[in-house]
Amino acid sequence: MSRPVRFLAALRRLFSSLDSRLYLAVSPGSWWARMLFVLLALTASLAVVALALLADAAASLYGFMTSHLLWLPVLLMPAGFAFNRWLTARFFGGVEGSGIPQVIAQIRDGHRLPTDAGRVGWWRAVGKLLLTPLSLAFGASAGCEGPSVFVGAALMHAGHRWRVIRRIASERQLLVAGGAVGIAAAFNTPLGGIMFAIEELSEKHRFHANAATLSAVIMAGLCSLALMGNYLYFGRSHDSLDILHQLPVVIVCGTLGGAGGGLFSWLALNWQRLLPVRVLGFASRRAFIFAALCGLGAGLLAWASAGLVAGSGYEAAHGVVSGEAGVPLWYAPAKLLATLLTFMSGIPAGIFAPSLSIGAGLSALAAGLFPGVSASVLALLCMVAYLSGMTHAPITAFTVVMEMTDNHALLIPLMAAAVIGQMTARLCRQQPVYHGLAARLLQKTE
Repeated sequence: MSRPVRFLAALRRLFSSLDSRLYLAVSPGSWWARMLFVLLALTASLAVVALALLADAAASLYGFMTSHLLWLPVLLMPAGFAFNRWLTARFFGGVEGSGIPQVIAQIRDGHRLPTDAGRVGWWRAVGKLLLTPLSLAFGASAGCEGPSVFVGAALMHAGHRWRVIRRIASERQLLVAGGAVGIAAAFNTPLGGIMFAIEELSEKHRFHANAATLSAVIMAGLCSLALMGNYLYFGRSHDSLDILHQLPVVIVCGTLGGAGGGLFSWLALNWQRLLPVRVLGFASRRAFIFAALCGLGAGLLAWASAGLVAGSGYEAAHGVVSGEAGVPLWYAPAKLLATLLTFMSGIPAGIFAPSLSIGAGLSALAAGLFPGVSASVLALLCMVAYLSGMTHAPITAFTVVMEMTDNHALLIPLMAAAVIGQMTARLCRQQPVYHGLAARLLQKTE
C-alpha cells in the first residue's frame, strides 16, 4: 500500500473516531448520565457535610454533659462503647473502625471481600452516619473523617447499579471519587481529597484524572462552602521557619512524628498479638463486654486528663496550631492510647482527626530542644510527619495540613517533614495502617 493511500486511510479512521466521540459528547443519553453523576456527587457531598455537623453536635453534647461532672466519663464511656458495639453487631455489621480500609479493600479486590467484612454499601453508610456521632457523644477518641470517606464512597458506588452511570465511570472510579469527596468535604480541602485518592485509594491501580473524580471533588467543595462557609480547619497560620533553623527542626520533628505514626500503625495492626490467648478469646466471645472494658480505659484516661484526651482532639490541636494554648508532655502518648482503645473496641470511629491531635501533641516534646521556634511551626511539622508515618502518604499529609492552615510559607519544610516521617516509619518496617487493615480484610477469604 502506497503512502498516500495509507495517509487517507489514517485520516478516515481519525475522523470516524472524532465523529463517534462527538456523538457521545452531545448525545442526550450522555448528558443525562453526566447530570445524574453530578446529582450523585451532590448527594454524597451533602451526606458527608451532614456527618461533620452531626459529629460537631455530638461532641458539644459530650462537653455539656461532662462540663460539671469530670468523673462522668468513667461511667459514660463503658456503657456507651458497649451499646454502640451492640448496635453495630445487631444492625450494621461491617462498619467497625474507620471505614477507609473497607473502601481500599473493595477498590483493590472487591469481588473477594466477604459480605460481613464491611463491603461498601448504602445501608452501611447509614450506619456510619448514625453511629459515628454516637461514638463522639460518648467521648470516644475518634473523628468523622474516615467514616466520611466510607459514606462518600458508598453513596457514589450505589450509582454503579445504573447502566447510564456505568457508561461514564467504572465501579472503581466511583469508589475513588467518593473517597475523595469524603476528605474534601470533611476538611474543606479539595486538593487534599485529590491527593488522598491518588496515594491511598489508587495505590495498586493507575489513577485516571478523569472528570468523574474532579467533578465529585468540585461538588464537595461547593457543598462545604455553601453550608459551612469558606473556613480553614485550623484557622490561618502565618508562622514561618527561619532558614538557619530549618534543617535541624525538620529532621527532629520529622523523625519524632514518623516514629509516633509508625508506632500507632504497628499497635493498630498487632494489638491482638500483645494480648494473652485467654483475653483474646474472651474479646471474641464477649465483644460487648470487651468494648465496655476498652471504654473504661478510655474513660479513666479522660478523667485523669480532665477531659483533654476525649473526643477528636480538635480543640487541643487548634490551640497549639493557633498559638492560643499548649499541651502537656504527656498529652501525645495519652491521646495515642485513648485512640488505640477506641479502635480496639470495634465501634465506628475514625483515626484521622485524632492523629492530627497526636501529631500536634508531639510538638511539646520538640519545644524543649528549639525554644526559639514557634510552637505552631513545630506542631504543623510533627502533625505532617505523624500522618505520613502512619499512612505512608506524604503528599496527602502535607497537602491536607497546608490547606487546613493556608500557610504556604512552610511548604518546603512541610514537604521535607512528610518525607522524613515516611522514611522513619519504613526504616522501622512499619506497614501503612489503612492498607495493612485492608489486607487483613482480604485475607479472610483465603
